[in-house]
Amino acid sequence: MKKLWLCITMFFTILVHSNGVLATSDSINVAIDNKPVEFTPDSGKPFIDKNNRILVPFRVVLEQFGAKVLWIEYSQGVVIATKDDLNVRIFVGENFIDQFITETGARGSSEPHHTWPVANDTNLIIKDNRVYIPIRSVLEAFHAQVTWDDKTKTIIIRSEKI
Repeated sequence: MKKLWLCITMFFTILVHSNGVLATSDSINVAIDNKPVEFTPDSGKPFIDKNNRILVPFRVVLEQFGAKVLWIEYSQGVVIATKDDLNVRIFVGENFIDQFITETGARGSSEPHHTWPVANDTNLIIKDNRVYIPIRSVLEAFHAQVTWDDKTKTIIIRSEKI
């Protein structure tokens, strides 16, 4: 009987820590300009990572924010979000992002110009074929205001700082 309990305990320990996820929460909400972001099983849902940070599915949140999202297939984990003249380059597995402005070159191609690295205190990850990010640093790079309402468990995002 002791061996059975030991096996069950080990199984659940491995299951929980295999993705670096300590907790998931259906109660974490995100609102952009007072409009709730709808999370589905297909889009993914926010969760709390091993550093006790909330990670959210990158695409659904950034697209509702009004950014264009581009996955660079050949890059092995680089995602770019663009809104207006600002761009954010996400490096999956890293704890930083790049914020940059693109300028049109002489041949009509857009090239990064004025790049600023932005540090995160947790890594960006891929989980269930989706990119998850700590949303504050990414949206603040787009000059959004990001706050946390502990009472409603909601990440509140305003398009422009007040």
